[in-house]
Amino acid sequence: VDNVQLDISDIHIRYEDSFSDAAHPFAIGVMLSKLTSQSTDTTWRPAFVENQKVLHKLSAMEGLSVYVDSDQLQPQDPSEPLLG
Repeated sequence: VDNVQLDISDIHIRYEDSFSDAAHPFAIGVMLSKLTSQSTDTTWRPAFVENQKVLHKLSAMEGLSVYVDSDQLQPQDPSEPLLG
């Protein structure tokens, strides 16, 4: 676990609700372009680490956005944006 490196890109999580109030469906979502995390030495340079009492991890996020779409209809094609 000390040297696990994480590199995830193009994340889109969306929740659509048309049941709570059928007259006013809504969607909420989070998008993230990139998430990275890696082990570093004590000077915060990426490195392979062994037998350290304190573990240093450097993490970064790029392109974080959160949205709420109210009164939205579900699109015909999932790749098309919602129109309200």
